[in-house]
Amino acid sequence: MRLEILPPVGGPRLVVTADGRRLLALDPPHRRAEIWGTAGEGVARLLGAAVGAAELRTLLEGKSPCSRETSSLDGSCPFGGGIYRPGPTADTAAIRGAVLADANGTPLLFVEYPPPEPADGSWWRTIEIQRPDGRSRIRLTLASGPTPARLDPALFSTDPPAGFEPGPVLGDEGLSLAVGAAGGTP
Repeated sequence: MRLEILPPVGGPRLVVTADGRRLLALDPPHRRAEIWGTAGEGVARLLGAAVGAAELRTLLEGKSPCSRETSSLDGSCPFGGGIYRPGPTADTAAIRGAVLADANGTPLLFVEYPPPEPADGSWWRTIEIQRPDGRSRIRLTLASGPTPARLDPALFSTDPPAGFEPGPVLGDEGLSLAVGAAGGTP
């Protein structure tokens, strides 16, 4: 998986690749690279909840990972070392969403899928992620895709490219710091 945080003008502010074993975050303007040995640890630092690449894809697709076999009475199910609880978000019952909680049920992230709902199995165009403390809200917008394409496997490498020095890429605020620096909407 590869995510790029783009400013209004210029190259990427942050590039994140994950292969299920580890996660690489690149800060191209400062030529820094940060690697986490497990993708869940990296995503926890990035978003605030430890989910692997498969779980992150599920969130981006907007599909519930819960089935009849895995769901409890309230519709929640195990997810990424914690709990996925589908349903309306805290802000409004009109928006489809989910809560990602730790194993004890403490909310880690609120995920919202604003209308319109995609048709024919397409991906949601916009996803909003908010931490429970309300300090940061991230809006992810699908600019294009997903479309089948032949891409160079190097685009998805979790090895730092030549010329990048090891060092911290994300501060305590994770992705919201990078989005804010890119002129986005944290």
